[in-house]
Parts: sequence; structure tokens; C-alpha cells
Amino acid sequence: MQTRRDQLQAYRYLVRRVLAAMLGNDPEAIEQPMRRVTTSTFAGIMVGALACAGVALYAWLGNSSSTRWKNDAASSVIVEKETGALYLYLPRSAVESGGSTTQQLGQTPQSPQSPQSPGQPGQGDDANMILVPVRNTTSALLIRGSGMKKVSVSRESLAGIPRGPEIGIAQAPTSVPLATSIRSAPWAMCATAVAGVGSGGGDAAGTPRVTVLIGTPEKSVGGRQVGDAALLVRGPDGGHHLVWHGRRLAVGERPLASLGYSTSAAVPVSSAWLRALPAGQDLAGPVVPRRGEPSPVSLGGESATIGQLFHTPDPDRYYVMTADGFARLSEVQAKILLGTGAASAGGGQAQSTFTEIAFSVVLAHTSPTDDDLQVKDLPPTPPRLATTSSPDAPLCLWYDNDQSGDRARMHLTTGGTLPSGAGSAGSAGSDQPRVLVPPGGGALAALLPAPGVRPSGYYLVTESGVKFPVPDTDTLARLGYADAHPLPVPPTLLNLIPPGPALSQQGAYRSEHFAPEPGK
Repeated sequence: MQTRRDQLQAYRYLVRRVLAAMLGNDPEAIEQPMRRVTTSTFAGIMVGALACAGVALYAWLGNSSSTRWKNDAASSVIVEKETGALYLYLPRSAVESGGSTTQQLGQTPQSPQSPQSPGQPGQGDDANMILVPVRNTTSALLIRGSGMKKVSVSRESLAGIPRGPEIGIAQAPTSVPLATSIRSAPWAMCATAVAGVGSGGGDAAGTPRVTVLIGTPEKSVGGRQVGDAALLVRGPDGGHHLVWHGRRLAVGERPLASLGYSTSAAVPVSSAWLRALPAGQDLAGPVVPRRGEPSPVSLGGESATIGQLFHTPDPDRYYVMTADGFARLSEVQAKILLGTGAASAGGGQAQSTFTEIAFSVVLAHTSPTDDDLQVKDLPPTPPRLATTSSPDAPLCLWYDNDQSGDRARMHLTTGGTLPSGAGSAGSAGSDQPRVLVPPGGGALAALLPAPGVRPSGYYLVTESGVKFPVPDTDTLARLGYADAHPLPVPPTLLNLIPPGPALSQQGAYRSEHFAPEPGK
């Protein structure tokens, strides 16, 4: 006996055969008629629904992205996509106060690498925020700190945001070198002869070209170190200097001849090159009071003369007679006194040769008030003169860190080849040198007022060959140089670098307002 289930299945089977016969003219068809049409219709409806959902989602996301840049605005500089213009999103009060309220923004100098998060006070009230044009990336970096990011935003998204006055440091570098590109040492001050160099004078033809190398390895220039030798140079005024152990010793022509040096061996240098060297004492003999008068010391029954020069063969030493006895001289001092006619033989006559005397006699009559007139900054014996390989070979003073890193050590090289490249321009006949910094690089210098004194300021030198004062180490950290080690550089060398504006956070907030001239 059939169950209701069997009857229902039979009924459905009959209906399916009738539909197949009517729609497909085949009651035995296996596939249900119109199935493909139904499937296609359903698929089309689903695709349309998904397309509508996508359009709605795109519209929602587009509206959201127009303000999403505000989430990172507290630690970013905003770059307008279409023009590349730079903006900062700042509280109006901070701009109006010139940055004096930056502590409210979480941007104190003590934490330059921890820019304020969007949720900190002062950034949550959009009504108080304005979009401020900034002149360059360096100014933005001084305000935001070394953790600054760049956010690219379309002009349309920035439309309607209240604007403030343009801020920033005029003529600051467009961007600063990366910390990994900083090469603070060595520095070199090089003089190179030019065509037409004469024997003196200050004209352009008689002054060598000066080049300052910053961050260029010494081995890439070449040349050889002078070492313990001395170098005789001539300034543009015709004055001569003996460069010895990192100092310049002014010397006249007669003392030079007394030491066996010829002025023809002098290398012409500029006054800027000379000023970069610390000045030592003049290369001259000591002044002996009452020179030419009889001395109270009797030698062999005869009175010696004050200012008379003596030599002891063993040990090999030189002495001068003073008003109360013998005083020791260096060989250089003794030869200068003898050669310049400053030694007295008595009777108003100049001494022509040294008087030989036994060392025991000197010991018996040594001056009790001043028995040693030697000067430690002067060479004790006439140093060997270094020579240059050619008249146009560069003469370079190199400054580098010593082992402690707290001061600069200096040495002199001659010869080699200077690199070519862009930089601040200098020319022959000018005290303004050409400054060369490796492309994309830079250097940090610490102003060293005097040896053993702490630096009194810092400078950033960019590839343009311009130095920018930096007030303190906190500002260096804001620029990304927290771990950098500036090279201590004497002011005589730093003063040769063309100056730029000071880089400070207060200066970065500064705005300039231009008013039209009266009647225009």
C-alpha cells in the first residue's frame, strides 16, 4: 500500500514531466527547464548588489580619508600632492606666541625624538587648529623633531582648513643631511698657487687660491706630511712666517739669513690661510738689557760684555752674558742674535763669532735671577725646511680629532691633488675660500674659543659650503644628530666659512608680515 510520501513524489514527478513537455517539448529531459536563466538572473542580481556596496564603501572611505591625515598631523609635515607645498597643522596659540607654547604640545627640547601623539593636549580641538605654510623641511624638522614623518594630502582634502601665516627660517637649507652622511672630520685648509704669482704684494695675481675641504679623507688628496720639518711661507704683504709644529712664527729677512734660510724658498700663501694657523712668538732673539755695558763677571782677567755670546763645546750649548751672569740660549736664538748684530763684543762693536768657553766657567758664573732665556714655543735648533713638489702643489693644513675626541690635532701636508666639485665659491685674490663638502653630506663643528675650553657653539655645514649656527645639543638632536660628534674647530678656520641663518626652534616659528608701501 502506497504511503503519502510515495504519492507526493509521484505527484512532483508528474508535474515535472508536464512542465518539461510544455517548456522544452521533451518530457524525458533530465535537466530542469529554465535553470540557466534562473541561475544567471540570480548571479546578476548579486553582482549588482556587490557593485552598489563597493560604490558606497568607496564613497565612505573617500570622505573619511579627507580628514584621516589629521591623525598623524601632530608628528608630521603635510605635503600637498599637486604642488609639493609644505604645511604644519598647529594650534593657533602656538603660532601666535612664536612657539613659546610648544611645551603644551609635548615638543619640549628635552624630548625631540618623541613627537606628540594625536591624543595629547592641544591637538584634539580642531577649532583651535590652523594649517600653516612652512618655508622648508628644515624649519618643519625643528618644530616637529627628528621623528617627523611626511604625509601626502590632496589639495581638495586641505580645502576649507583655516590657514595661518607662513613660518620658517628664510634661507635655511631645504633639507639637512642624514645623520649617516655627516662627516665632521677631517677639515683641511689648502692653498694652491695660481698663474702669475709674484714675489709679494696683495694683488690678485700674487695671492693663491684657497680651498677648504670638509669630510674629504686625507688619503684621497695625497701629499706628504711635513712632520718635524718647517715650512717657510710668504703672506700677501710680503711678510715671512716659519710654520713649525702647527704654529706660524713671524720672522724677518735678517733672522732668516742668520739661520741659513733663503727667502726664495718661501711658498706664497693668502692671509686667510695664515689666519687659520695659531700665531706663535716671533722668531727672534731675546732682548738683553744694558747690552754693550761691561759685565761684573771677569773672564781671564778681563771683564765680559753684557750681550756677549758664548759657546760651550761639551755639552754643546749657547749662552749670553747678562748683567749678573750667564743665561742659556737655544741655538736658534744665539744664531739670530749673532747674525742680526745684536750681540756685543765690547767697545761698541758687534760680535762676529761665538766666544768659546769651558762649561765649568759657565757654572761658576750662572745668572742667579734668570739663567735660562729659551722659549719653548720656538725651535731649539734650526729645523729642516720642507719643500714642495711643484710651484702649484697644494699646501694643506689638516684638522682631525685626537684620540680623546675633545680637541683637534693639526698637521701640515704638501703636494697631492685637490678634488673638484661644487660648493661655496672662492677666487684667487680673495680671502673668501672655496668650500668643498661631499655631495649629499655635511659636517658638524664645535666652536673652540681656546685649547682646553668647552665649545661655545655648534655649526652645521651643508654641501652648499655654508655654515648654519645651532644653539645647543638639544637642537642638534631635533635635527637628527643626537649621536653625532662635532669636530672642535678654532674660530680662525670657522670664520672662513660663509654664514647662514641660525637654526633654532624659536626661529622656525617666526613669521614675516609684508605690508605694501605707502601710496601703492
